[in-house]
Amino acid sequence: MDSNARSKTWLDAKTNARGRKLKEYIVSRHLHIINEEFYRATFFNCRGRSNTDLTITNYNLLAKVSEWEISNEDSLSEQNYIQYTIREGGAKNKILSIETRGQHLQ
Repeated sequence: MDSNARSKTWLDAKTNARGRKLKEYIVSRHLHIINEEFYRATFFNCRGRSNTDLTITNYNLLAKVSEWEISNEDSLSEQNYIQYTIREGGAKNKILSIETRGQHLQ
């Protein structure tokens, strides 16, 4: 999700009003943020960087998602590619999740 919400909860440098509201929503719906601490930010431009792009799941999928990372591949956008693995029934399926200009593509 391209949330445009900043929160220290998801490893951003600061928390804004939108971040507080989104955190309340995530908690109220029993959702989980998969983002992990990483040396790159999910969003960057000439004014700075932030972690406003989030990977969110429910409890049922949480244990199946692993290897979350921000790709080094150039996205030609202000958002970096986010990659993660979803395991289903012992099989390993690599999913490339792309965040570009507010649209989520898979």
